[in-house]
Formats: sequence, structure tokens, C-alpha cells
Amino acid sequence: MDIGARLRDAREAKGLSVDSLAARTRVAPRMLSAIERNDLSTVPPRPYGRGFVRAYAQEVGLDPDTTVRAYFARFEPVAPAQTRHVSGERVGVADDAPWWPTRVPVAAPAVALLILVTVLTLWARRPDAPPATPAPAPVGTSGNVQPAAVPGATAGAAAAGPTDPAASTDLIVILEADQPAWVTATADGKRVIYKTLPPATRETIRARREMRILVGNAGAVRWTVGRREPATMGPKGAVRSVTVTRENASTIR
Repeated sequence: MDIGARLRDAREAKGLSVDSLAARTRVAPRMLSAIERNDLSTVPPRPYGRGFVRAYAQEVGLDPDTTVRAYFARFEPVAPAQTRHVSGERVGVADDAPWWPTRVPVAAPAVALLILVTVLTLWARRPDAPPATPAPAPVGTSGNVQPAAVPGATAGAAAAGPTDPAASTDLIVILEADQPAWVTATADGKRVIYKTLPPATRETIRARREMRILVGNAGAVRWTVGRREPATMGPKGAVRSVTVTRENASTIR
């Protein structure tokens, strides 16, 4: 039975043109013509193609469900089934069934195992640190071998040494605020202080080459340069800007 011709005859019996039917069904005229010609190379697959045929049949007075089944039953090939074994039973699987639901679970453990083997191989080949070679023990004047120095003991002795900040070679300035004072300071070009110091605040500035200090209330700040005695930076309410270097650290007031 030619379903396309039957649809065309029903359309013409109702006095409808392809364009007028397209306006009613909202299906493109070329698609309706393809349905009448049974041109499945133009009619899209389901569900869209079935929807077009259903709308056509319903508009020209034919049973939509019967027309759709009859139309596509003539042209849709029956997909050959393939079989696979699951727990000793034969289970049919259509050729057009997606491959990934059955293959991905099998492939995933293999991929994970491959990644694990690769990681372990790279870990085993990593370069190890060469063993430390102990230095030869020094020989004393009497020809006897002297015990080697213990690194831990040397580090401990260094840690136990003096920690006086003034003993280092850095420039060190200590600021102590008696009243609120705004201070900004840089050490070797890097800003280290930019805030208002509240009363009873102590700040230590350390630099290798020079430091620049700007104080908004010089009379409220005492400063200590190196090992010198603390001194007020200036009158109260005064703004003072100073630059401390290695050359003037012992004389600047």
C-alpha cells in the first residue's frame, strides 16, 4: 500500500494545496512533498519524521497512529540482531545499540590499570639523591686522627650565640610611640610601615643599605639608631623626614 499516495489523495480530496497544508501543519512544503513521494532520504528519522506524518494524516482526516505505523513499516529496515553471552545465556543486542554502555565498564579498569603502571614506573625511575660522603677526619700534629666535628653541635653552638639585633651588620632603627603618630617607612626601597602608631607601640625597621622614615608627629616618637640611646625625633606636631644610611647612622640626630 502506497501511504504517500494515499496521503496525497486525501489532501486533494479536501481541496488543499501543499502550501495551504503546510500553513495548517507548520511543516515545510518540501517536507510534505517528500512524504507524498515516500522519499525517506528527505524525511527525517523519528521522532521528527513520525511527527510530520502524524500531523499530515490528522489534517487530512486519516487515523494518525495507523498511518504512521504503516508509513514507516514499509521503509524502515529491521535491524539484524547480534548476540552476546551473559552468564551462559544468549542476549540479543541490536546493531544500532550504542556501544558505550557495554564497552565502557570493561575498558575503564584496563585504563585505570595502565595509568597505575605508568605512575609506578615513573616513580621507580625518579633520580635519588646521592648518598652523602663523609669528610675525612683531620689528622692532628701527633699523627692521631682527630674526631670529626658534629654538624648538630656546630648548629647548636651558633643558635646559642648572642641574638642582639645591634650586633648584625644591618641598619636597625627602633621606633617607640608615646602618643598617636602617623609613620611611613621604607627599607631598601620596600615599604615596611604605613600606619598610625598607637601609644606604647614599638616598631623595628631593618635595612641593608638605607631606610627612609616620615613621621607625622615627631614629638610623640622616640627612635633608636643602632646602639645609641633613644631620642625624640622632633617637636610635637612636627613632620620629619629622615634618610638613614651606613654613612650617617652614627651621626644622624
